[in-house]
Amino acid sequence: MTMLTTGVRKILSAVALSLAVLTGPALAQDKPVKIGLVTGDIANLTVYVGEAKGFFKEAGLDAQIVQFGSDSAAAQGLTAGAVQLNVGSIGSVINSYATGRDLTAFWSVINMPAYQWYGLPKFNTFKELKGGRIGISSFSSLAHRISEWAVSYHGMDPKKDVQYVAVGGPLERLAALKVGQVDAIPASPPGSLMLEEMGFKLLFDLKDAFAEFEYEVYYARKGTIERDRDLINRVINAQTKAIQWAKANPEETTQIVMNRSGVNKDLYRFYRKTVDSALPYYPEKGNFAEKSIDVFVQFYKDQGQIKDNPPLSAFIDFSFVEAAARK
Repeated sequence: MTMLTTGVRKILSAVALSLAVLTGPALAQDKPVKIGLVTGDIANLTVYVGEAKGFFKEAGLDAQIVQFGSDSAAAQGLTAGAVQLNVGSIGSVINSYATGRDLTAFWSVINMPAYQWYGLPKFNTFKELKGGRIGISSFSSLAHRISEWAVSYHGMDPKKDVQYVAVGGPLERLAALKVGQVDAIPASPPGSLMLEEMGFKLLFDLKDAFAEFEYEVYYARKGTIERDRDLINRVINAQTKAIQWAKANPEETTQIVMNRSGVNKDLYRFYRKTVDSALPYYPEKGNFAEKSIDVFVQFYKDQGQIKDNPPLSAFIDFSFVEAAARK
């Protein structure tokens, strides 16, 4: 009886060892992460690809994508703990700094000077928008802040000389311009490509002011970054693989973006051009378009929204970019 018990124990031990091997690190539970997005925009391309092609999973993440209606809602959701990370505008991070909060950017998603301001055919120059209406996504959004900057860039008072009308994301802004609800809008591809074909007037192209522009970043609360650098590194790993795959597979990338954005397949040619124009602006090492951020900070200072002269490190954690540069 004792010999039988010993034999059984040996068998059970062997089975247990085999199970341990089979359920080791390769089958370990993925780390959960909630990532907030704002609009169905080309800036979210790498998140869409990471989700569709399993790059978050490969990085050991159980990623859940949470859609917010505006930049401010996304920032509030992150502060409240609804998500751990956001892909959003650097404006949200600067707004946070200006109001004494701790949202911190840690990786640049895309450095594309994507915005072009299109107006009704009656306008020939941007300055003619004085007294007019500019359609934006929401107040305090990047579309709002960059439009204020563009008004100032053209010698007008961004607080007095134009009216801002919150109408929604890129396609909603396009629709508002088509029906004359607004006089001009900041458009980004594919909307800007559609507006060109519709005969609307290009009044200003951000590329004329910036070779690179900090369009979207990954950001989180400072405490999250300090507590869980492993989580951040896994997200960066998935981001990098998504960029590399997208650059090698632009046609399938286009389909992924369209499917995730829920748009009609008839728009494929616009989205294909958009993917081609955007892909070179996704930095594989996460480097920030610092010149454009400096201009934004100065604009905030000029408007009295920032009182001091902060270094970019006051709201950007450069350590992950520095680590990537050493590899």
